Amino acid sequence: MPTVVHRLSRRVQRSLRTRGLWGSLGHAVRSLLARLGGARSDKEFAADDDFDRRYGVDTAGVIPQADLDVERDSWVHGSAYVATSPVDFAAVLAPFSLAPERSSFVDLGCGKGRVLLMAAALPFDRIIGVEYSPALSEVARANLDRYRGPRQARRIEVHTGDAGEYDFPAGDLVVFMYHPFDEVVMARVLAQLSASLRAAPRRALVLYFKPVHASLWLQTELFSVRHRSGLYDVYEHRLAEAA
Repeated sequence: MPTVVHRLSRRVQRSLRTRGLWGSLGHAVRSLLARLGGARSDKEFAADDDFDRRYGVDTAGVIPQADLDVERDSWVHGSAYVATSPVDFAAVLAPFSLAPERSSFVDLGCGKGRVLLMAAALPFDRIIGVEYSPALSEVARANLDRYRGPRQARRIEVHTGDAGEYDFPAGDLVVFMYHPFDEVVMARVLAQLSASLRAAPRRALVLYFKPVHASLWLQTELFSVRHRSGLYDVYEHRLAEAA
């Protein structure tokens, strides 16, 4: 893993490239305020640890983006790894009638694979994690092997690569994201998904936690908004509305 000096250098490079000098200074101030007033609670960390102990896996914690082992230029567009709460995951799926047995569940920026494990409790035809960090990909695969929880999904796999270059599988889709990357990669993801749905129209739900770049999805005519909150957005391919 990168050294402390290397991590700091990468963070500075990323900020300067994406925000400029004055934007970087402003971001530093905002980040400090957030750390002082918005850190994760002890209860949230305890829930993370409880999930891992119960199912014999390693998915908890937060890993800064600069600490990840990504050497290609795309690393500058990534975000930190943050484990998704089981309660939040259950809440986002509950209101929507899905037919998981004919759907693929795709987690873009799957990290250590916690969402893949939680999705495995449903009978999805296929569950796919896409992760650009080779180290996190290996952790996710190891977690899939060790997982002692409920598993109904037929196939679960982890793909190491750039989400902005990912070709979505055939059939209905559930696409999950927890603020995995910046607007540059998000625009590529939207273009890839849109092209896939135009080539083969089908149902698609997009579950977007911490929707920092929601404006990209709100501007497209291909998706409608099914839900908006401070925690997550849900977008649906408009084909499903006419079905």
